[in-house]
Amino acid sequence: MRADSSEPATEAPIVPGFTSKELHERFDDELGKGMTGMVYSLKGYPGLAVKAIQLSGLSTISVDALKLELATVPGLSHPGIIKYHQVVWDEGLVYIVMDRRDKTLESLISEYKQKRIPIPIELVLSAVRQIAAALAYFHTVNDADAGRPVRCDLRPANVLVSEDGEHFVIADFGLCKDALRNGSTLAGTRPYMAPETLVHKKTSPASDMWSLGVILYELATLNRPDFLEGREPAEVFVNGWKPDLSDVTDDFIRYILGKIFVLDPAERLTASGLSELLRASDASPRELMVLISVLSDKCESLETALITKIGALEEALTRTSSRNEALEKTVATPRGDFEAKSTKMAAFEKELASKTEEIASLRKDLEAKTAKIGTLEKTISTQATNVDGLTKDLEAKAARITTLEGQCREHLAATKALEAKVMQLSDATPQSELLLLPKLIRAAHMNSTETVRTLLEEGVRAGQRDTQGMTALMHAARQGHTGPVELLVEREKGLQDKNGWTALMHAAYNNRPEVVEILAPHEHGKRNNNNQTALMMAVENGNAEIASLLAPHEKGLKNSRDRTALMVAAEKGSPELVEALVEHEKGLKDKWDHNALYYALKNGYPGIAKTVIPHEDPTDTDGITALMRAAIRGDTEMVGLLIPLQKGLKDKDGNTAHMHALKNKQTDIAALLREHEASSWTPLMCASFAGDIEEVNKHLSDKDKKNSDGDTALIIAARAGHKDIVELLDPTDENGFTALMRAAHRNDPAAAEALLPLQGGMRTTRWVEIDGWRIFPKGTALMVAAARGHTEVARLLVEKEGGMSNKDGWTALMRAALKGRGEFTK
Repeated sequence: MRADSSEPATEAPIVPGFTSKELHERFDDELGKGMTGMVYSLKGYPGLAVKAIQLSGLSTISVDALKLELATVPGLSHPGIIKYHQVVWDEGLVYIVMDRRDKTLESLISEYKQKRIPIPIELVLSAVRQIAAALAYFHTVNDADAGRPVRCDLRPANVLVSEDGEHFVIADFGLCKDALRNGSTLAGTRPYMAPETLVHKKTSPASDMWSLGVILYELATLNRPDFLEGREPAEVFVNGWKPDLSDVTDDFIRYILGKIFVLDPAERLTASGLSELLRASDASPRELMVLISVLSDKCESLETALITKIGALEEALTRTSSRNEALEKTVATPRGDFEAKSTKMAAFEKELASKTEEIASLRKDLEAKTAKIGTLEKTISTQATNVDGLTKDLEAKAARITTLEGQCREHLAATKALEAKVMQLSDATPQSELLLLPKLIRAAHMNSTETVRTLLEEGVRAGQRDTQGMTALMHAARQGHTGPVELLVEREKGLQDKNGWTALMHAAYNNRPEVVEILAPHEHGKRNNNNQTALMMAVENGNAEIASLLAPHEKGLKNSRDRTALMVAAEKGSPELVEALVEHEKGLKDKWDHNALYYALKNGYPGIAKTVIPHEDPTDTDGITALMRAAIRGDTEMVGLLIPLQKGLKDKDGNTAHMHALKNKQTDIAALLREHEASSWTPLMCASFAGDIEEVNKHLSDKDKKNSDGDTALIIAARAGHKDIVELLDPTDENGFTALMRAAHRNDPAAAEALLPLQGGMRTTRWVEIDGWRIFPKGTALMVAAARGHTEVARLLVEKEGGMSNKDGWTALMRAALKGRGEFTK
């Protein structure tokens, strides 16, 4: 998954609705101070944090403005913007429940400063690419909704970083900034403020781009730019000002900063423009060549059009000159005629001057366009050079990584082979070598329990070692001699040989379950020179019995790859090992947020995955499956892995994972799931379920189509509770005749059942005549069903509309009796 992908692959926390009292009870550690308040962790919710904003001292106008802005904050949805889940108002305080991140871009920069090494260019561009994409989204919603907050305080402290250091999100919006900001926060924000903010107190989306430019400069150089150098902004930011970018060594980054550090906000590079530029910088050389070709074609077309226009004007000039010559020849005509011709000639001369000016303007425009084309070609050439350099660097690094991986695998295999050889040689210790061992070790090796007891009683020193650093306890454990082990364990427990192996590891490696059971309480948790525990060695050897004995003691420990024993077992595809470990290590994740379920699916072991799912990601009481949760949180990779196991399953409300993706605006995942769970759904059905009116309007021609379940878009919208879309698909007419009444009229039980919660109890406003029969004013859908004799629809409607009468006091039952429909009286 790319670092700048639309969403980090992390599981979104399930967020309940908190009261202020519940928040107070769950307040834990103070995580930090933002511009607008304090941030705390929440007990029991490691993925959440809460910000407390003090309202005392604010005017009524400021509080009202804060309420208006906070009402819109939970609606923001972008992977580059921190998710705000809930706003809780209390006396004198307001709490904002949000996702938790423990690291900021400021701390990341500090780490590299302390190490005195530059931040990798790839990480710099990835961070700026994600922040720019978030700003582009943010500026778009600001344009669409003036009530949303406007940012003016973008700085490293307000950019949060994921644990793996690859995902960046913007936090701490400038909510009611004028009311909440104090002197200290202004001092921290001032270096990132745009000239128009510092000089004229004006802000705009372009001001955010200046702040992002300062961040980019700081990432590239590990120093903040000091454009003011102690002077007043009005003295520095004057016409002709240019930034000093000599400390920026990367040409591409210097080019971007030159586009951002522009005094005129209108000329400054936009967030969307920067996103496009960075996306282009990620393009392959082949794609760049295509882009150059397209631009060249456009330039040639423009030049051809301009030349054609100039030619036409020059022809007009020639014709005008000819007419002037003709006029000159007529000067000798009578005087009265001469004045008329002079007037006409003056008009022609004026037209000639106008055409000449137009030609000059076109030529100037052509020159400007040609210069711009040259600049674009130079920019593309620079980007192509950068991409070529990056591509070669990546290829070299990939080759180096491949080589190192191969060497690591060879080294690991050689190490294991040597260890096995040592074990074999140790097991086959010649009699002559045994005689050279200390008495206590020799007795333990030979399973002479009484000799071991006698030597210990005589005061023979425990802890003696052979040439491999092995003790008497290790020899006894490796051979499986329980008697000597029980005598020696208290005296020699915890000791390790030259390879870092304990007696417990020797017993585990050599499959000595009785000895493992004795030693596990005394020696668990130790690691050998390869960072392995006894449990990990048992898993590597595929020994489920030993693993089951060790799991209660060594559960949760991880190897050098940050994986637990259960993850390794799932990766190896061993059902016995997984069964032995799953109860002890379920729910644990590595530093990439992957669990045992992920590794089972990733390595193609669906049987293991089925075993692990009930423990790692079980279907809850509402019928929400692991696939549905992955779809809700936008985890594309996990969705792809889980589809073969859980596609088509429904929760207790009848919703599939595809429906959950639509509800949560996960459009890419919805498209992926549609192929497996809703192949018969039209775009109109998807839009109707998601409540997307704009998309519904585009596909209204498909409103009569049905999916494989026989449902139309109208039924789907009604079940989803989208009353506005129901009205769009089947509008209530001027007589008050509703979609539910039409369903009753055509005897459509499925549509009637879906529409009943939305339109049950609604009445007509006038006389309605359909197919020769009349519905009186204040008529209901049940009366329509009764009049038409549609008993199945009537049974659905009677509970909600039974007993209702029209303007003349007639009920549906009376109407049915009048029509002679005896089945309705039952």
